[in-house]
Amino acid sequence: MSEEQDYVRVVKGEKFYRVIDCEGALVSWFSGLEIVANFSNPSPREIDGFANGEFELALNVINDIPWFCFRILSPSHSKGFGRKEYREVLPWQECPFHASRIDPPFLQRIKELALQAEENKELRVATNVILLDFPSNTVLSLRRFTLSPFFTRKLFTAVLDTKAAHTSESYDLAVSEVLARYPVDSIGESSRVRCKSGD
Repeated sequence: MSEEQDYVRVVKGEKFYRVIDCEGALVSWFSGLEIVANFSNPSPREIDGFANGEFELALNVINDIPWFCFRILSPSHSKGFGRKEYREVLPWQECPFHASRIDPPFLQRIKELALQAEENKELRVATNVILLDFPSNTVLSLRRFTLSPFFTRKLFTAVLDTKAAHTSESYDLAVSEVLARYPVDSIGESSRVRCKSGD
């Protein structure tokens, strides 16, 4: 996969390159897929989870909005025969990721990558994960991994297939309707499209 031409500098201990003025997690596209979590006083366990834990990723399309969900797991102990038992470090974070919120040049890049992914079934999207301290926007942890080829194709398809469903105005109402209708964790938990960091 070719790299983007636009780069930003993200350094642990320094301010993030853009101001995020609310707590929570969001998914966006700049020089690739970007997961940003902005938390007030994250615990040492959460900081370590972002740096070293196993991300479980899920994709669901509800109300014509792709929902990119993630949670962080940590191995607690081995159950024998190579099986591990995991404990949850961070519960499901359910982030809408609709085309109406993606800048046109970046959406064009997603279209190009979607075509490449159809030709090259092993193509994986690189994902940057950044944990910030709220409200200072100081970078506490950063990491990079890839999504599985299957998840990559499903994500691109979901974004492009739902593009015409919402304008920037209708999008906010649609997100609010989904969040009012679905209990916390249910969007991620009910997804059948999943992968783990580095799959």
